[in-house]
Amino acid sequence: MTSVLARVDDDLALHVPQFFCCNCGEAEDIRPVTTPLSKSHGWKPDGRFAFQIELPYCKRCVRSATQAPVGSIKKTLVSAILSVSAGMVAMITPLPSVVGAWAFFLVAVPVFAMIFGSYALQKPRGKQTSYQQPVRIVHVKRRAPGKVEALTLAFSHARYAQTFASANREEVERGVLEVEGG
Repeated sequence: MTSVLARVDDDLALHVPQFFCCNCGEAEDIRPVTTPLSKSHGWKPDGRFAFQIELPYCKRCVRSATQAPVGSIKKTLVSAILSVSAGMVAMITPLPSVVGAWAFFLVAVPVFAMIFGSYALQKPRGKQTSYQQPVRIVHVKRRAPGKVEALTLAFSHARYAQTFASANREEVERGVLEVEGG
């Protein structure tokens, strides 16, 4: 299989090369996996843009297809909510009778550190270029709802980015698609 077609909208279809893994570059045991991509523009009406693309993954990298990137704000919020919850639970145990109001902090701070630290441990393994999805939407400009005027995709694997750009040379030359890589 050389490439598959991914329809972004009625006017834009992208050729997706299937020669090697888009995350690590491995050429054996490659299979297309549906990878959901989205870009949010805050609270604007019709502010979310999303589409699915069949990207090639090897066995080791297939899990990264659905692991969307998590921003630092979301990481901090998740860590804070879980650590405050754990601290509140600590307050209804016998621990406050021993250490007083410090019970909340004695539980909440280590929980926050462990959760936030677990995010730091999520690193690529082996030849992987990304622990999370190896492609993301950097920018999308729309003419009207559902109509893409310009799309910028960033790939973590430089060689795959070059291959993708070559496969979609017409769209790149028209200025409809921009590909960043590495």
